[in-house]
This record gives sequence, structure tokens and C-alpha cells, in this order.
Amino acid sequence: MRTNPDSMPTRTIYLPELLDVIGNDLNTQDLLSCVQVCQVWNQHFIPLLWAKIDDRLYSWPTVLRRNSVPSSPYFADGNTWLNIIFTKYGRHIRHLSAGWAGTIAAASAAGTVTGLESMAVFKPSGLKSESAFSARGQTILPKPHLISSLLQDFLPPIVLKSNARSLSLWSFVHNLWSLIVSSSSIKSLELVQECQLEDFPIPTHSLLNALSTLRNLTKLVNNMAALDLQMVLEHLPRLSFYSCPISWINGTSTTNCIELTTVFPNLQTLQLLATEGKSRPARPPIRHTTILNLLKHLPNLDRLSFDEISAFVSPPPASTAENNGMLLHGKTTTNGSSVRDFHFTFYDRVDSYSIRDFIALDILPRMPRLTNLSLQTLTQEAGKSLAKYCPQLESLQLRTTKYDKKEDDSITPLLHHCSQLKHLDAIWHTVEAYSLVKKPVVCRGMEVFRCQFRGIGEEKVEEEDYNDDLEEHDQENPAGYDNDGDDEEANVDEEENEEIKTARRHELLQEHLQFIYDELGRWAELRVLELGVDNVDWYDIMGCDPGRHFVDGRIYYNYFGPTPNTLPLSLESGLDQLRTLKKLEVFGFEGVDHRINTEELAWMAEYWPRLQVMHGLQAPDDKNEYALRCPKVNELREHMKALRPLVRHEQGLK
Repeated sequence: MRTNPDSMPTRTIYLPELLDVIGNDLNTQDLLSCVQVCQVWNQHFIPLLWAKIDDRLYSWPTVLRRNSVPSSPYFADGNTWLNIIFTKYGRHIRHLSAGWAGTIAAASAAGTVTGLESMAVFKPSGLKSESAFSARGQTILPKPHLISSLLQDFLPPIVLKSNARSLSLWSFVHNLWSLIVSSSSIKSLELVQECQLEDFPIPTHSLLNALSTLRNLTKLVNNMAALDLQMVLEHLPRLSFYSCPISWINGTSTTNCIELTTVFPNLQTLQLLATEGKSRPARPPIRHTTILNLLKHLPNLDRLSFDEISAFVSPPPASTAENNGMLLHGKTTTNGSSVRDFHFTFYDRVDSYSIRDFIALDILPRMPRLTNLSLQTLTQEAGKSLAKYCPQLESLQLRTTKYDKKEDDSITPLLHHCSQLKHLDAIWHTVEAYSLVKKPVVCRGMEVFRCQFRGIGEEKVEEEDYNDDLEEHDQENPAGYDNDGDDEEANVDEEENEEIKTARRHELLQEHLQFIYDELGRWAELRVLELGVDNVDWYDIMGCDPGRHFVDGRIYYNYFGPTPNTLPLSLESGLDQLRTLKKLEVFGFEGVDHRINTEELAWMAEYWPRLQVMHGLQAPDDKNEYALRCPKVNELREHMKALRPLVRHEQGLK
């Protein structure tokens, strides 16, 4: 039966407003189907289909691979099928992501790709058929008089005797920058090192002059070359996002090139990545004045990131506001920075305490609006600074490894003072029970908690009290005093003291367990709870009994050499108080001295309905020796699989 074109249902599917609503929620495959429905839908959905092009996805790699071979049917009369397609539909492209030289060549040659809003160039992903490095790619060399005057300094003169590889690279760089400068509407641009010839780096002034023609450019990811930050911001005053490498230029560190002399209010995100230079393999160091200088001259900076720093130049011993760069127009900056995200990580392990102390004492106090922090490790001083000066902290990520120097109990102040804390990723750090119970935990919206509770049932003697006890002992028992006649009385006192100590330890154990379980039970939004880490290498425990516990006639096997005085996680100890964690998806207890048995697993299966992953009962990979020595782990894992077959058992820290 034929459809009446004037009927209401038929006219409805042609409504532009309805098609707009449909198109906004469709992916590329669905849009491709829509353009084949009818002529009206084709005209409406073609711009949406071509608005975003990424030549690494879908069938683009196959098409580009075929297009680079002259014998292919896609290649005809010196004008490829790809060029024809870009000529026809290039005007619709708004977002272009390219990792193939063929894409850049076709888009540039078409002359219709002039409405780009964002462009990202990626390093070729190793495809053998054609890439920016491949001589098989089509080489289109423009005539000298056709090269834009803006790009005259970008490329060396063409040498007729150049090999095919050199010509292909020359063509790629020219096509790329011709495409960029022809799209003055670009708002976001991402460049890689291959955007310039290896032996002919683009002069800084020529590069910035070309970029300054992009009047709408607000985001620049520069992975191509280290540039002077002051010059970049002067040429691109509207820039709000900038990412660039810190490297060496002619044997000199470019750290100096990221220090500013003028205030730039528009920049909101600055990402700096230390990289190795060609002349010097080591990454350049970062100076303390660099960080302070950026905080001073970027008043509206929202995110500041230093990644893979290999060395840090410490501040002088008597650093003041005047000589550390925190003076602005002769006045000390006391209001603090606007930074909300601060990331500072090292390329290798952290051995120097200078950077830790500098961040704790000089940086964090200047960031009262800080909400997200990522560091290599956290010292006790840094933890206290965060608790005192950064009350709005929401997320803390510590990229610590077991080889980094760590200080115990640096996390506890955050739990006592940072009420907004939701994401705590610090699995190699500890919270000591004796200091945790001193004050209430104020963060109630915790969603991710990866940290270790230790010292449960232990009592720490404060340093002052301990010294006082020593002084009293010395006064009561002066040197040379003979008290051998009191041996019998001393033995009785020792037995009584031991009983008192045992009772005190039991009292502390119950107090600590009750407090920790109560606080964990209040985190109703918790999705990830990891309480330990496997810090023992397989080869350290081969041939050794992993240890076991006998409690009320039940055998509990240790898992991977547990850490003593941690949460037992048994129903007897108070696990039932965690029944409120209805949203829990990941639960980890590697390295914890737990008492989990079948009853506890049945309880978890019932009260944690969203549980998806467990870390602590996984089967060892090709380590059957340990599996045989610890059969209880296999038994418990199989029991949990029977209760919740969809729960995955994985290693927590890869």
C-alpha cells in the first residue's frame, strides 16, 4: 500500500524541529542510516553526519589505506575519490581529528573545509600503508607562487633531488598549515610534534603570527614545540586553555620561558609536561619561583598541572614574599590563588623532601579554593595544610608507588576538617586509628575511599607524655640504686600490669572498631571501598606458609602476607554496620588481616546489591603453588561465585 504524502503521519516525519531532536541523539552509524531514508532526511542529516570527522574510527582507516595505492579503483586521473568527497561535503565539517596524511591532503586540496571549529592532529598510530611518515602517501607539491606568504618560513625550499619521503613530509606540513590558516573560525587546536619538519623547526614568530589569525582560538594543545609562554599569551590574548611541553632549547631549559612578566586574566587552564630534549636526554628541572610566578600573573587560573617533573630546584632557606615572586605591584598577594585543580607529579620516585615541604608550606596555603589535588605523595605537613587552608577539597589523588617515601597518618586531618571530600585515592597511605578516633569525621558524601586503616587496637604514647614518664622513672630509680630485694614484688606488679595492658588493648580494639565501622556506615554514597594493597611480591612468599588464624574453632587464612592491626571485616567485629552501603560497587581488602569467611560473603551478597568487583579473593595468575598453600581463598572465591556469579574477582593495584 502506498503512503499518502499529504497524510499527517507522513508530514510529521518531515518536520525540521522533530528531525533536529532526533539528530541530536544519534551516533554516526545511525546518521548514516538516516541519510538513506529519503531525500528530505538526506538533506537534513548530511550536515550532521559530516559535522564531526575522526579518521581513526569506523571505516576511515580502510578507505584511506586504499586511497593511498595508485592501482586502487579509488584512485583515478590524479584526483582521488577522497578529494572528491571532501570537495562535496567539506563545508559541513566542524570538528576534524586526523592522523592520516591523506585526510589532511584531501581536506586542504578541496578548499571547502573552511568552517572548522576544532582540529586535532594525532601522531600516526603505526599503520603501515600510509601515515605522515610514509612515502606511499599521495604527495601533492604546490607551486611556489601558490604558497601563502604567511607560511613562507614554515618550510625550506623544495629540492628537486629530494627523496620521496622528504617530499611527502614537506607536503604534509604544508597541507596541514594551509588547512589551519584557512579556517579562521577554529576555537580549539591540538598539535603534535610531527606538525613541523624534524630538521626545520618552525620559527616561533612565524608560528605565532599564523596562530594569531585564528581570532576565535581559545584552546591550544601544543605538543609540537616548547614556546615562550609570555609570547604565546601576547599573540593569543583570548586563550583560556593552553598545554605545552617543558624541554630543552639549545641546551637551555625552557623553564625560564614559562615565567611571565604581565598579568593575563583570560587563561584558566595551564598544563605543563616535562619532556626530554634531543641534545639532553634528561627532563629539565622546575624552579620554585616558576610556580609562584604563574600564580601571581594568572589571577583567574582554574587548573594548573605539572606532570613528569624529574627535578626540583629548592627555594633559598630564608625565602620571603619579596624574593619568591609573590609581590604584585609592590604588594603581597594575600587573597590567594583562584586555582581549583592542582596537579604535580614526578617522572620517577620522589626522594627529595624539598618539593614536599615547598608544596605544603608555600603552595597549598595560597590555594583556598582548591577542590581537586593530585600529587605523588602526601606528607604530614601537607595534610595539615590541606585541612587548614583548603576546606573545599573534594578530590585527592596520590600517585604513590611502594618505592616512594611515605609518611604515616597524613590523611587523617582531611577526614577531620574537609567536609566536602568525596574522592580519596591514596591506597599506599594510612589512617592511624589512634588519631582518627580523637575527632569526628566530617566528610559525609564520600564516594571513593582507597586508603588503609592501621593501628587498630594500638595505643600511641604521645612524645611529651613519654618523656615525662622517662623523667619520673629516672627520679624514682636513680642510677646505681640497688633494688634486688624487691624482685618478688616486681614480678607480681609485672603480672598485674600485663593483665591491665591486655584489658586496655581489648578496650581500645573495641573502641577503634566501633568508631571506624560507624563512620564507614555513614558514607551511604560510597561506590568504591578499598582498604588495602597487595604489597608482597609473589617471589617473596614462594615456599612460605602465608599464615593462618584460629578464631572460635574456625580457620582463617591470611591473604598475601597481611598487614597487622587492620580491619578484621568479620560480622563479629561489626561488619553488619556497613549494611547501609547500598551503592557499593567495588570492595577491596588485599593485604588486610581480615577474617572473612562464608558467613561474611553471604552477608555481602545480600546487603551490597550493586557489588560488581572484589579485590582479595582472585585466583593467582599462573601461581598454582600459592593457590595450593592457601586453599581457603579458592574455596571462598567459589562460594562467592555461587552466591553472586556476576561479581568479578580481580587484583586491585596492577
